Amino acid sequence: GNWDLIVLKKDDHTQLKSRTVAFDANGQINDGSGKSSWKFAPDNNLTINLYNSVRKKTVTYECKMLPAWDWENRTTALTFTGIDADGVAIWGKTSPPPQPPQ
Repeated sequence: GNWDLIVLKKDDHTQLKSRTVAFDANGQINDGSGKSSWKFAPDNNLTINLYNSVRKKTVTYECKMLPAWDWENRTTALTFTGIDADGVAIWGKTSPPPQPPQ
């Protein structure tokens, strides 16, 4: 399904915008790189291997997944948060399907 994703840059205190990526059932992350993947494990552990085009390498984030309230969309959501070996954090939540115009 679709997820809103933010990689929190170290020492960057500006407001960041999320990007939407798809976590495909085959373990791939459809982020346009063709090099990103995910794996869910027991105890709500999630490993995300996300290709970083600036660093030109795949970065591994060890995450925890948990349910939460999505204040922005006023609904329940699955969320995850994690960190890579350099201390860079990642955060994500399920992205609701687009709503038809009213």
